[in-house]
Amino acid sequence: MITIDRTLLLEDGTPPPDLLLALLNEQRRLRETRLNVLKRYYDGDHAILSRVRLSGLPNNRLAHAMPRYITAIAAGYLVGSPVQYTLKERPAAFEQLISVLRRCDTQSIDAEL
Repeated sequence: MITIDRTLLLEDGTPPPDLLLALLNEQRRLRETRLNVLKRYYDGDHAILSRVRLSGLPNNRLAHAMPRYITAIAAGYLVGSPVQYTLKERPAAFEQLISVLRRCDTQSIDAEL
């Protein structure tokens, strides 16, 4: 969050155009910095991997791919296709199964899974 001194605002409470441009540029810079850090985490380039310890001390480092996993699961959940049960030839038993699945609200369960 960017805060500015109230005395920099115009009398009607709005920022002057040059100040507004400076605020937008600062916001863009902060956003790009944050997105770069998140991209590094997604790629598995965690800050701990570049840590250097004094000689003689253990330099144990552990990184994980959790950001990539979380992103993949979230993207699949939001834009994935729902589960569909189909057969080329639909025998009567399959129609009964589909009827039971609809009554059991299987679509909701499949979405949760």
